Amino acid sequence: MKIWNIGYPRVGQENEWFPAVRSFEQGHLTDEALLEFGKKVVIDRWQIQHELGVDSIPLNDFSLWDPVLDTAWLFNLLPQAMDGGEGWVRSQMLLTRGNADKKYRAMSRLNWFRTPYQFFQPEWDGKASLRLNREKIDWEIKCHKGLPYQFHISLIGPWTLAYLTKIQGGTRSELLKALTPLYSELLRDLKKKGFEWVQLEEPAFCVDLQKDEVKTISSVYDGLKGPLPKILISTFYESPDPWLTEFSQLPVQGFHYDLVSGPAVLSWIKTRSFPKDKLLGLGLVNATNVWAASVASLYKQIEILKGFHPAAKLLLSPSASLFHLPVTKKCEKGLEDNSGVFGNLSFANERLEELALLKQVLLGNVSLSEVEKIEAIRRDKLASLQKRVDSVRNQINRLDLTYRKRGSSLAKRSKTQAKRLGLPRLPITLCQVLSVDGSAKELGTDVTLSDSLNYEQRLQEYTERWSGFFSTQSGWVQKSGSNCVKPPLICSDLEWKDKSKEEQGRMLWAPGAPLIKAIALGPVSIINQSFIRQDIPREQVVLQAAVAVRSEVKALETRGAPIIQVDEPAITEGVPLKKQKLSVFLKHQMDNLKVATCGVKDETSLHLNMDNAEIPVLIEWLPKSDVDVVYFSAGSQLNEKLQLLKGTSFECALGPGVVGQRDESIPTDKDIEMNIRKCFEVIPPDKLWICADVPVREVSNEYARGVIQKMVLATDRIRRLLSGKP
Repeated sequence: MKIWNIGYPRVGQENEWFPAVRSFEQGHLTDEALLEFGKKVVIDRWQIQHELGVDSIPLNDFSLWDPVLDTAWLFNLLPQAMDGGEGWVRSQMLLTRGNADKKYRAMSRLNWFRTPYQFFQPEWDGKASLRLNREKIDWEIKCHKGLPYQFHISLIGPWTLAYLTKIQGGTRSELLKALTPLYSELLRDLKKKGFEWVQLEEPAFCVDLQKDEVKTISSVYDGLKGPLPKILISTFYESPDPWLTEFSQLPVQGFHYDLVSGPAVLSWIKTRSFPKDKLLGLGLVNATNVWAASVASLYKQIEILKGFHPAAKLLLSPSASLFHLPVTKKCEKGLEDNSGVFGNLSFANERLEELALLKQVLLGNVSLSEVEKIEAIRRDKLASLQKRVDSVRNQINRLDLTYRKRGSSLAKRSKTQAKRLGLPRLPITLCQVLSVDGSAKELGTDVTLSDSLNYEQRLQEYTERWSGFFSTQSGWVQKSGSNCVKPPLICSDLEWKDKSKEEQGRMLWAPGAPLIKAIALGPVSIINQSFIRQDIPREQVVLQAAVAVRSEVKALETRGAPIIQVDEPAITEGVPLKKQKLSVFLKHQMDNLKVATCGVKDETSLHLNMDNAEIPVLIEWLPKSDVDVVYFSAGSQLNEKLQLLKGTSFECALGPGVVGQRDESIPTDKDIEMNIRKCFEVIPPDKLWICADVPVREVSNEYARGVIQKMVLATDRIRRLLSGKP
C-alpha cells in the first residue's frame, strides 16, 4: 500500500515563488534567473514530499503560471502562433498578459471546475496544426535528474484538455482526433526517459456526460499506441458516475477517485467488481479544505475496502491536487497559542502526514486506539471554539418570506430611484477598484466607488470586523497566474459587528455630494473564498453570512448611501458539476443572496456585481434576484454573453463590461462605442449602465484613466445621438 500524491502547492512555504514571477513580469528578472530559482523551488518541494512519506511524487505539476497554460503550450493550443523569438518563458508570460502592440492577445481565464482557482483557457480554431512544444516539461524533467525519489509524470488528460479548450472552428471530436497521436508520441517519449507511471488528470469525467461522449473517451484511450508507461487516470471534485463501470474498462492500469466529493464511488466499489489487476487510488483526505481528517475513521473505511480489492493494489491519496491549500501550518505562529484552531488545521504537508499516519496504522506500526484518543482531545478543543451566537441563531429562526422580497415592484422602485439619483441616460459607473487618481467629476463618470478595497482586501476587512473568522499569516494559495490570496478560516457563528464611524458615512453621502456607491461583499463569495467550518451544513454557514451582510447593507443605507453594490465575484464557485444537483444548489444561493439584499427601502438602488461569474450557470436565476442593476464582465466575450441574454426576461438594468479585460493597449472610443451599440441589440438604452472590465492590480494609473476617458467619450457621443443631437 503506497502513498500517491496527486499534486502539491506551487506557492512555496512562505509564498516565495510567485513574487519572483511578478518580478520577472515587471522586467526585474531574466528568464534564466527565474528558471534557476524555479529549479530550487521544485527540488525543495520534491524533498519535502519525500520526507513526508510520499511513495510516488508528481512531476510536471509545478508551473511558472498555470498547468493548463503549460498543457496548451505543450500541444500548441494557443490564441495565436508564437514566433519563437521570445523563448518559451517570455512567450508564456505574454499569453497571460498580452502586450501593448496587440501582437499577442492574453488568454481568457476561467474557473477550474468551479473551484476558486482560475486557469488560462486553451484555444483552437480548427485549422492551426497541433504539435509538441516540450520546453517546459523537459525543463522540469531535467531538474529531477539524479534525485533518488520515485516520480510519476502528471499531465492533464486528453478528454479534459479538449473539454476546457475554446473551440472556434471544428469540433471536440476533431480536436481529440488531432490530440491522440500527440499524446501517444509524448507518452512513448516518457517511457524512453524511464518513467514507469503517468497520471492523466481527467476531472472532466465527472461532469454530465452522454453515452456518445463516453464512447468517444473510450476510442481516445484505445487510440493511445506504442510502448507506453503505465497510466493512472485521476478524477476529482465529483464522482464519474453513472459511468464508473464503463471507465473502469479503459485500457489503463489504475484509477484515482475523490472519495470526499464523490462518496458514491465507495458504494460502487462494494457492489460492483472493480478490476482486481488495476491500482485503485483512494482520495481520502480533503484537498480543498483545511480541517484535519479523522485518521481513525479512514482506517475503518480502508479495512472494509480490503475485502473488495487487494490491499497491495490500493493507493492512499488526497482527494485532488493539494495546490488548493497552503503549504504548512508550521508557519502560523500566531495560531500556535490557540490549540483548538492550530491542532485541527491540516494544510498540504499535514494532509500528507495524515496519509503517512494512516499507512502506519494499516501496517500495524501505530496503535489505532492511541490515534483515537488524540483525535478525541483535538475535536473537543475545536468544539469549544465553535461558538454558538444566540443572537445570530434567533435572527435566522425569525426569517420568513418577507426577508427575501423587496417592498415594491422593480417598476415602482425605478421611478422612486430616478427622482433621487437624477442620473442621465446610460449612466457611467465604476464597478471594480481601479488604480486611478481623480474624482468622479474629473473623470467624467456619473457614479464612483466609496473606497479602494479590492475583493480580497474587503474580505480581510470582514475577518477583522466580524466574529467567527480567524486569519492566517502565511496561508497563501494560488488564485490565478502570479496572483495569490490568503483565505480566512471560519470556525464559529458569523456575526456582523459595525466599527465604522457614523460621521464618515454622513459626510460621504451628504445632500448634493457626488453620487458614490457603497460596497459590500456578498455572502456567497465570502463563504466560497474562505475555508469554512465543517461541524454544521454549508447552507447554514452561508445563511449566517447572508444575515450579517444584510446588517451591513442596512447600516450603509441608514448612513445615506443612495446606491449599494453587493459584490459576488465568486457566486458560481463551488457550484455542483452535476446538473441534477444544480437547481437546488442555485435556489439556495439565490435565496441567501436575497436575504442579504432585500432589506433596503425602495429609494435605495441595489446593484449586484458578479464580475467573472459563469453567466450560463446563473442565467435562469438572475431575473429572480430582485436587484435594480446587475453587472458582469464581458469584454472580449461580449457577443457570447449578450447572446445568452436573448430570450431571458430581465426587468432590472444591466451593466455588461464594454471594455475588454487585460488588454495592454487602451481601446479607442470608437471600439467602446461599437460595444455599446452591440448591447442595444439585447438591452434597451434605458436599462443599460456603462462600466469597464478593468482587472484589479493589473493596470497602471495611466491605463485606468485612459480607459475611463475613452468610455466617457464614447458614451457622450451615443447620448447625443439618442437625444437627436449631432
